Amino acid sequence: MSQKRGLVQHTEGFTLIELMVVIAVTSILISLLLPAVQQAREAARRSKCKNNLRQLGLALHNYHGVYGTFLPGYTWPEGSGWSFHILPFLDKTDVYNTIRITTPSNTASIWMT
Repeated sequence: MSQKRGLVQHTEGFTLIELMVVIAVTSILISLLLPAVQQAREAARRSKCKNNLRQLGLALHNYHGVYGTFLPGYTWPEGSGWSFHILPFLDKTDVYNTIRITTPSNTASIWMT
């Protein structure tokens, strides 16, 4: 609504200063919220890493329980390392079964089927 007072016309609404104050307050609140979001993300990453290490430790102990020994570091002539042998104990049996290890006469190679 507008009112006429003399020669100046006044309208209802926000002035430029009020708008800038609202934008400044909003940006300050967002800048205060950002570190909290980053801390939450870091905590989630840390939790995921701990869980992965726990799963790896459980897989190593399960392997030991089945075979009575810990994993070999590297097996020759197959050319496969410990990470290949632990796959079934990490619930990756499908990956373990798709890898076919062949041993040619002079070199070791791993073929994906």
